[in-house]
Amino acid sequence: MPHLDVISWTSIIAAFVESPGEALELLRAMGATGTKANAVTLSKVLSICSELRRLTPGRELHSVAVRNGLDGNSFVVISTALVLVYTRCGELELSRRIFSAIPQKDTVAWNTMIMANSTHGHGEEALALFREMVGSGLRPNSVTFVAALSGCSHSNLVEEGRKVFDSMLNDHGVVPDADHHSCMVDILSRAGLLHEAHEFIQKMSLKPTAGAWGALLAGCRVYKNVELGKTAARRLFEIEPDNPGNYVLLSNIFGPPSCGTMLQRSGRS
Repeated sequence: MPHLDVISWTSIIAAFVESPGEALELLRAMGATGTKANAVTLSKVLSICSELRRLTPGRELHSVAVRNGLDGNSFVVISTALVLVYTRCGELELSRRIFSAIPQKDTVAWNTMIMANSTHGHGEEALALFREMVGSGLRPNSVTFVAALSGCSHSNLVEEGRKVFDSMLNDHGVVPDADHHSCMVDILSRAGLLHEAHEFIQKMSLKPTAGAWGALLAGCRVYKNVELGKTAARRLFEIEPDNPGNYVLLSNIFGPPSCGTMLQRSGRS
């Protein structure tokens, strides 16, 4: 085999996006040739592990990163990637330890840790990190607010969610997009504030997306609001008529017979 440099090895490894085992074997083969993995190489394999939620390869890569002695920006990049791997594999405490050890946290690192807490149902911790990030002088971006609002949604923090949403444009100059609006609808719907969620959708400055109507429909299922659920369902099917997940959700609310009748009225069969 001709000698490959680190760029060539990284390109080959990146091709194995669904095979963390083979990607690791290539990483070992790379090391055996004397070529040292850099931050880009390791982050590629870590990305594979996080997408497929493979903890054991992630731990091995953690060891490789420690042995390679990465520092500076490379340390931040790899640490952030490790936070994502451990979070997706359910090891939130490990994620927290790694995050805490990052000396100069960038926006991506903060966003990753805020979302980690949000997805695990730790909304208060997510908001505390959000405030700490702002206090550090870093400017939150669109992704930051999706992460913070998701934390409010999963932890039923309605008033906190309103404040975060209102602060986007007023305090940080970030214009709320469709994802942020959908998060707000989800916050209200999960809390049972279905009519307020519907009113929020109607007053949106941009066209409501399937995410917004889907969040309202899910809330209607939980709180058994059939009439508002019908409204949300009709709007949802206008936007995504071929999404099978919508049919499942609709059937869970109205039952298969009513679901079929509703679809016929909306022109679906």
